[in-house]
This record gives sequence, structure tokens and C-alpha cells, in this order.
Amino acid sequence: MTTPPLSTISTHHRAPPPWPPSKNATNPRMEIRCGVLAPPAGQALQTAAAAPGPRSTSCPPNRVPSSDVNLQIQRLCRAGDLAEAVRLLGSDGVDVRGYCAAIQLCGEERSLEAGRRAHAVVRASGGGTGGIGSVLGKRLVLMYLKCGDLGSARGAFDEMPPQVADVRVWTSLMSAYAKAGDFGEGVLLFRQMHCCGVGPDAHAVSCVLKCIASLGSIMDGEVVHGLLAKLGLGAECAVANALIALYSRCGWMEDAMQVFESMHPRDAISWNSMISGCFSNGWHGRAVDLFSKMWSEGLEISSVTMVSVLPACAELGYDLVGKVVHGYSVKSGLLWELQSLEGGIDDVLGSKLVFLYVKCGDMASARRVFDVMSSKSNLHVWNLLIGGYAKAGEFQESLLLFEQMHGLGITPDEHTISCQDLYHCRLRSTAVCMCPRSRRC
Repeated sequence: MTTPPLSTISTHHRAPPPWPPSKNATNPRMEIRCGVLAPPAGQALQTAAAAPGPRSTSCPPNRVPSSDVNLQIQRLCRAGDLAEAVRLLGSDGVDVRGYCAAIQLCGEERSLEAGRRAHAVVRASGGGTGGIGSVLGKRLVLMYLKCGDLGSARGAFDEMPPQVADVRVWTSLMSAYAKAGDFGEGVLLFRQMHCCGVGPDAHAVSCVLKCIASLGSIMDGEVVHGLLAKLGLGAECAVANALIALYSRCGWMEDAMQVFESMHPRDAISWNSMISGCFSNGWHGRAVDLFSKMWSEGLEISSVTMVSVLPACAELGYDLVGKVVHGYSVKSGLLWELQSLEGGIDDVLGSKLVFLYVKCGDMASARRVFDVMSSKSNLHVWNLLIGGYAKAGEFQESLLLFEQMHGLGITPDEHTISCQDLYHCRLRSTAVCMCPRSRRC
């Protein structure tokens, strides 16, 4: 076999270099591995610092980057760290997201001081990089309302353009004025909301109807009632309940009954409002009829219902009381198992029960109710019992009750002293000595 020429042999099969290499020979790959060809560390840092890029705008020490400050405020708010979140509001680059998160937490924590600091930062910065908007203004109003500062809430509301506020802000402000007893301002806010083109919802209409009922302005109530057809809110249960309360308070029971009859379905508030309205306007028979119908339909009857129906039953006589109220009480055990009541009966319900039994001449049941009442500071209940015992001829018991009332520090009034039946139990001379001179008959 002949050997091929040397020139035809591939370079891959060439002989390796001699070993060990000479001292003057250089291997580029080895120099790279040993860092010989790498630039000095200082030169590399200078080159990286001079190169343009997103990290060229570095932040000062102890300063949160503007792109991250809003996220950090939101994280702090979720963690409940209100103090740190409010402190970061003064950082650069805070926008509406950060402000809203901090202000909302101030309202949830009911921290008025922190809320005022946050509002001051917002006002000083012009509302952040995005400017003051409807979202931020609404958060400020709701925050102040939750903290109970109605004046500051109205101030923040007035800083907003009226068209910017939504129905929730308007309604919350109306409700706050109603709770404060300023019903006229609540009605005025509803008018302003309507003029600004903000459509009211069922909650807003219910709120303004309660304000109108407190003012007794039946004309305004009719205007709002006529507006319901255009708004499509007439079928709302909460709105109908507010209408019933309005008409009942103003004595327009026919209109209240018409609203009640047109309701489908009715809730417990509807029945209680109608029964209470009937009793307040002297419709005792209708109140008892509604109670019977409510019971027959299987609706839950609470102590609120009983407070309204018991006096109506008392006005109609003992026989009807026995058929309607006592029959239900035996079935439900709501009120009449008095021996098993540990917490006692509250003042309002107890006074109604005492009135019922005294009116019907059942002094034993009236005394049983009185003995389990949680509070015995109601002078009206004492007068009912004292007068009831006197009318029943139990003068000694009436005198003992009067002395017990005086021993508890309850001062009798003119009704207690001037009761004609007290003359027969020789209470007048004793009672006058116990009463202040300004109350003597």
C-alpha cells in the first residue's frame, strides 16, 4: 500500500504541538480564562455607568423609586400599616392609585387625623401626577363621612365639580345630614343632584323620603312620588316602605294603604310600617286586621310588630285581645312565657304590654310584665300601674307602688298627683310632700 502525499492529508489529523510549550508561546484561550484580556474592574464600572439605559436615572439613597412608590403604598395599605402609607404620600411620583389606597384605609380605620394629613398632601400636590379627579374626590368625601366629620366631608364635596360626583356620594351625604337631624339640607341635596343630571337610585329616593317625612312636607313627598314613575323605582320595596312611612306620618292613610296594597312582594318592614301607621292615626281595627293577616300568611312577627299592635288591641277591648294577640302568643311563645325570660323585657315593649293589660283590667298580668322589665325608670309605666290599681279598688297596692317609685328616686309628675283615684287611697297629701314645689297641683 502506497502512502498518500503529505499535502492531501487533512489538517484535523495534523500532529499536536510540542509539549511542553516554549516560554515565549502565547495561547489566546488561556489568556481569556485567566482574565488577562479582560479590562480592569474600574474601567468596566466606568463604562457601565457611562452607558445610556433605563438605570441611568438612579434614585437618591433612602428614596423609593417613583415607579414603585404607588405599589409600595398599596402593599402597606393591604397590610394595615397606615402610618407608613401616609408617610410615603410625600414621596415623588405618587399618583391617584397611592392616594386612593391611603385615603380608603383612613376611612376603614376611622382615623380622622391620618385622613386630614393625607388630604393636606393631596391638596398641596394638586392631586398627584394625574391631577384631582372624581375617584379621589369621592374617596375623600366617603372617608370623612366614615370618620364622622360632616363639615370636612361637605368641604371636600364642594371642591369637586357637581357633575363629577356619582349617586353614591350624593346619597351618602344626604344620609349623613339626615342622621344629624338636618333634614332640610338632605332635601336640598336631592334637588341639586337631580338638577346636575345624576339619576337617583332606590337608596337615594328612600333617604330623601325619610327627610321629607321628618319635615312633614307632604307636597315634596308627592313630587318625589310622581318622579318614581319616570325613574322606574316605584316597584322597589325600600321606596314603597318609605312612602308608607311618609303618608302615615302626614295622616294620609288612604294613600299609604294604596301604596301598601300595590306592593308585591311585601317584607316585614312593610307590614310593621302599615300597622304602626294605622295605630298612630286611630285606625285600631285596621291595625289588628293587618296583624291577623300577617300572622295567617306565616310572616315573622317581631317585638316591633307587637309594639304597634298591642296598644291597638287594648283600645278595642279584652275579647279581641284574647282572640288575636293572646292566641298568637300562646302559639309562638314570643312574650307570654314571662317566667322563662332571663334578660327581661325592654322598656318600650314592656310599657305597651302594661298599657294593654291595664286597659283591659288585668292587673295581675300587668304586674307580671312590670316585674320582668329590664328597666323601671319609665314614669309613664308607674303611672299606669298606680292608676290601674286605684281604678280596680286596690288602694293599698297603689300606695305601695307610689312609695316604691319614690324610694327609687323617680319624681312623680302632675299626672301622678292629680289622678282622681288617688284621692280615695289618701295619696294626695303624701304625694304632694314628695314632689318639688314647681310640680305641685
